[in-house]
Amino acid sequence: MFTSGSHLKERGHNVYFGGRPNSLFLERCESMELSTFSIDVKSDFGPKAIFQLAKLFRRLKIDVIVTNLNKDTRLAGIARKFAGKNVLVGRNGLPILKNNLTYRLTYPWLASGIIMPNNLIKHQYLEFGWVPEEMMRVVHNGISADKSIDYNHAETRKAHNIPMDAMIVGIFGRLVPQKQLKQFLEVAKGICEKRDDVRFIIAGDGPLRDEIEAYAVSLGIQDKVFMLGFQKEVMAFYTLCDIVIQTSEHEGLPNVVLEAMFAGKPVVSFDVGGTREMITSPEMGIVYDERSIPKMMETVLELLDNPERRKNIGQAARRQILENFTVERMVNNVETFFQELLKKNS
Repeated sequence: MFTSGSHLKERGHNVYFGGRPNSLFLERCESMELSTFSIDVKSDFGPKAIFQLAKLFRRLKIDVIVTNLNKDTRLAGIARKFAGKNVLVGRNGLPILKNNLTYRLTYPWLASGIIMPNNLIKHQYLEFGWVPEEMMRVVHNGISADKSIDYNHAETRKAHNIPMDAMIVGIFGRLVPQKQLKQFLEVAKGICEKRDDVRFIIAGDGPLRDEIEAYAVSLGIQDKVFMLGFQKEVMAFYTLCDIVIQTSEHEGLPNVVLEAMFAGKPVVSFDVGGTREMITSPEMGIVYDERSIPKMMETVLELLDNPERRKNIGQAARRQILENFTVERMVNNVETFFQELLKKNS
């Protein structure tokens, strides 16, 4: 939604980004010269926050409010009732609604619509029986078709002490339980037992960094694993990889898969979230229903041994993203949904 909002501003809409005071999110918005406001949220139904939001919605003449979490929806949903005619859209990157009486009675009253990044979430909500289909819109994430994939790999390898002749298998994301980085290391361990010319990069940071580093040591592969930390220009590392792996427990529409495919790299992934909505055939990536470490390891080894297949998969993957998962398409779909909701609620 940050990307969508930025591009909606370029189309002439007035867009404001709200968050907690001094948050990294607002700092990023301000660094990009985007309009922001801050609000200190204490509880799900804080009267002070509701009053401040209602006043803000009226002053800024907000037509569409987009919320991220259920707490945001509760606060902004009540505030908008006091602010006048506008619509509220919940952006559910993961299936965060619960099928209980509280949500059944409150959510349709608070929100006008829901945007989700994959069809799995939509189908789950439909099974609840109380979320109207017309209230939901699947909008796949998108990437800018103009983003460069041309980088100096020798400089990148040198900067991180990665051997020049090593093949690279990478994983990207926050170092949190959801990403299951230990399973990635177990795949790496199996590969290291078969080949000595492969190195593994982990791009991202988070609370599990020390634990992941210790696990690599316990597996005896610490000299083959490169912890890169947070990288602002992450595409340089996607293009460095020969193969990208995803071992997540759950996802929405995983940007790791989107970005790796855009970079023209074969992805080997567990079947999570909307991964199969991007990788629709084995010709553009490998997705497993079963979460098998040995099977993932075998596939990666097969791809490492077959440069022609890696090239063909990467080319097909990149075409898929350029044809169906661009920022322009994503923003068009978001804008259209907003306009439909405004017309319906006018």
